[in-house]
Formats: sequence, C-alpha cells, structure tokens
Amino acid sequence: MAKASADKRGAAGKEEEGLNRAQKVILGAAAAFGPFFIFILLPLLTRNHLLATMKLPPEVLLATPLTLRMAPTGDVIPTMRVNMDGTTIQIPRAFTPVIIQPRMVTFRNNPRRISRTISLSVTPRVPRLDLKNSGAISLFIPEDLRDFLDVILWATWHPVRMYCKAQFFVTQGIGGSFFRTDWDAHHTGFVFPTPGNTGFLARIFAEDRSRYLEFAMFDETEPVKLDRWTDVAITLRPPPPASPDSPPAPSSPPAPPLSLATCIGLAANEEAAPTVLQDCLNEFFRTGSATWLLPVGLVMEERKFYRDAIALCKQAIPQLQERPQEMALWSDLFDRSVKKILKIEVDPHLELDQVNVYIRNLSKFPVRRIRLNITCADATGERRFTTTVQDIGWMQAEDEKIYPVPTRPGFLSRRIQGMSWTVEDVEIGE
Repeated sequence: MAKASADKRGAAGKEEEGLNRAQKVILGAAAAFGPFFIFILLPLLTRNHLLATMKLPPEVLLATPLTLRMAPTGDVIPTMRVNMDGTTIQIPRAFTPVIIQPRMVTFRNNPRRISRTISLSVTPRVPRLDLKNSGAISLFIPEDLRDFLDVILWATWHPVRMYCKAQFFVTQGIGGSFFRTDWDAHHTGFVFPTPGNTGFLARIFAEDRSRYLEFAMFDETEPVKLDRWTDVAITLRPPPPASPDSPPAPSSPPAPPLSLATCIGLAANEEAAPTVLQDCLNEFFRTGSATWLLPVGLVMEERKFYRDAIALCKQAIPQLQERPQEMALWSDLFDRSVKKILKIEVDPHLELDQVNVYIRNLSKFPVRRIRLNITCADATGERRFTTTVQDIGWMQAEDEKIYPVPTRPGFLSRRIQGMSWTVEDVEIGE
C-alpha cells in the first residue's frame, strides 16, 4: 500500500514538472514562426522595403538575366581595327579617340561632351570588391566580381543578396533589362543598360579569370539601341587562354603599320585619318611609347577635338623630356589647340605696375587655372614671369573676363617694344 502511494506521488511530481497544453502551444508556435520569419516574412519585408526606398521598379529588381544571342543587323559600317593586349575590336571610322591609356581607350563621334561614345578597357585580372566594412554581408557575398554577379543577379528572395542587388543597380544606374551571354567558347559576359538607358555596358570574364573586359557604347542625346550596340560589340574578340600544350592558332600576318613619319604626314588627310589612327593606336598599345600618339593628336586637331588634343599633349609631353625634336612638335600642337579655345590679349599698365589679361573662352567647355608665361621686351632685353588666373571657380563656355595681374616694380618700362604670352597649362572641364 505504501509503495502504491509512493508511485502516485512520483507520477504526480512528473506531471507537475512537464509542460501544460498552453505552454506546448506557445513553444510550438514559436518554433514554427522562426522558419516562417526567416524564409518567408523577412524576404517579403526586405523586398517591399527595397522597392520603397531604392525607387527601383519591381520588374527590374525582381528580374533575372535574359539570354542575349548577339547577331549583327547586316548593316555594313566602315571600321578600323584596334588591338589592345591581344583583344581586337572594330571601331567605326567616323569615331575619334579622346582618352588613350595603356589598357583603356575611349572614342567619340564629335567634339562635344555629349556625343556617341565607345569605350573599351582590358585588365589582367577580375576586380575584387572591398567588403571589409560590410559586416555580416561579407558572409553571404563573394569578393570576386564575377562570383558576385553570379550570386546577386539571380536573387529574388534571399534578403542579403536582394539588398546587394538593389545597391548594385542603384550605384550603376541600371534601370532596364539586363542580359547574360556566352561571348565565345572561353568568355562569358553580362550586359547592362547604362545610366538613363543611354546605351549598354558589357562586363566580360575569361573562364580562367585571366582577363576582364568592359565594353560600353552610349549616347545621351540619341540613346543607343541594343541592335546598334551589338553591331560593334560583336566585333570584340578577346584572345583565347594560353595553353602550353596546344600550338598557336594559325592566322594571316597583319599588314605592316605605316611609319611614324608617314602617319604624321597623312594626319591632315581625312581619307587616310582612320588608317593613321588604327596603326598609331595599335603601335602605342604594343610598345607603350607616347611617340606614336603624336599623329593621333594631329588627327584630333584636324577634326576640331581641341580639348582632347590638349589633354593628350599634357599626357605625352612629360614622357618625352629627353626628345627635344618631338617635344617641339608636341608643344606646337598644344599652342595651336589652346589658341583655338582661348582668345588672350595682354595690356600693360605702367602706373599700376600691372598687366590686364583679357581672356575669352571660345570653347563649349568651362576652363580654369590658366597658367600664363608673359614676356615683356624692350631695349634692355626680355623679362618673363608666370601667373595663374581663374584659380577659383570656372570660366564658363563662351564667357570673357579681364584679370588684373600685378607685376614686380621695374618689370614694365616706358620703352616697351612688345609683350607676348604663352599658355603653360589650362584645366578644361566637362
């Protein structure tokens, strides 16, 4: 009898230690809410938050890459063949290079800032993202750009990937359909609309990650359609990955380039200008020598790309200090181009020991920091001094100003025989 009573007390104690029905329901609901919140509610809240705060259309943020099969329209466009680090592309002959770097070149079809633009850059490795200050995001997102795009562009539900996708679209100005394409057997690419849907930008990756290319074509006044973009993009030929076991592919030897002297002589001939640009650009990319850019600058001048010719002179002259003959040609090009965009007159004022510098901006671009070397000549010889005007702010396009410039006592004299000036430097805006 005592044993039975003890068993009853033990059973009652176990029931008291267990959970009642209400507690079990609460725990069960909490256990079910966790996965529901993580896998359904949180992604839904994230999507709604991103759509509301990032101002991205749902059809853009929630889209995935379309497949792009590039095919030419059939329109024949005369081109020049440019070779950069083994990558070739055919650029329409009507375009002029405006920015030339060892691994990047940009072309425009007229001297205005807002014009149809083609740009190509080649780098030897895939860029990496800086995720040091990204906190927990770095646990879900790879640093390699190619892997990053593979992860985020297909994201439609994962909260962190959706957030990174929205950030990428906003910072890149992507507001339309985007694509994935197999560029060739060894390269894949993603094609995005440029900001304002003015054209398209391709990010191209080699399968062995040995090369990364960006190709863009856009126009702010007359947006580039996808088929027109494709006509140029399809001519882009990245080199296949090097393999020590396979022999190089047979190819016909390229035509020998024109000599530098011939290119200089033909630069003013518009019919020959595309060939001059092609040969000189290819030799520059092959050798890295700024010497080959002089005919390019002369073509820029002939086509009235004065702003870009000035920028090219400022890029090349520091590299040619030990070549006085070439320096003289570059300096002449710089002076001629400056005089096409700036009208300058210098008027001495003896009583005030100053000169008044009158400048009119003839270009369509703002200018500033105009550094002048002013020479005063009389019977005793020549005296020079350097001054910079328009240090603060910009002198706008087609504006004109007078700058009073003080001189040291005695610099000016009543027996002045003449004054001259040269522009040593000028900063030209967009």
